[in-house]
Amino acid sequence: MLAFKQKGCYRVGVMTTTEFGAGGNESVAQLLRYRGYRVEASSYLCPFDLLVNGCVRVEVKRAAFSRNRWVVNIQRHNGLNEQGVDIYIIRLEKAPGLPCATHLIMKAPLGKPTVTITFRSLLTKYAKHFNDYAVIDAVAKAVKK
Repeated sequence: MLAFKQKGCYRVGVMTTTEFGAGGNESVAQLLRYRGYRVEASSYLCPFDLLVNGCVRVEVKRAAFSRNRWVVNIQRHNGLNEQGVDIYIIRLEKAPGLPCATHLIMKAPLGKPTVTITFRSLLTKYAKHFNDYAVIDAVAKAVKK
C-alpha cells in the first residue's frame, strides 16, 4: 500500500466503484499478470485502478456493446480530471461475433469526458491501440528516468 501513498491515492474526495467496473479491473489485472507485469489493485479512493510495475497508473474502463457501439465514460462526478492517470485500458465487451473482450491501451490524457467507439472507429481510429502493451512499457521507462 505504500506505493499508492507515494502515487497520490489518499486524496480528498469520494470515488465510487461498481460491480461491473470492479469485474473489469480484475480481468485486466489478470491479463497483465499473464503478460508478465506486476500489478497491484488500488483502493477506491485512488484516481487510478491498477499500479503496474510499481510506477504506471492505469485506469480501467469497461464498456458493454449496446446500440451498435461502446460508450466509455472518462469523467468522474461530472468533471474531467485525468491527473493521476498514465494509461487507460478500455475493455470492450459483448460485441457480436467476437468471442472475447477486446482491450485498447491508450496513453492519458484523452481530453474528452466520453469516448464512443463504433465498429468502424474500432477498425480505423482505434485499431492502433489494440493490445498495445508497448504503451505501458514506454510510460514505465519514462517514469523511471
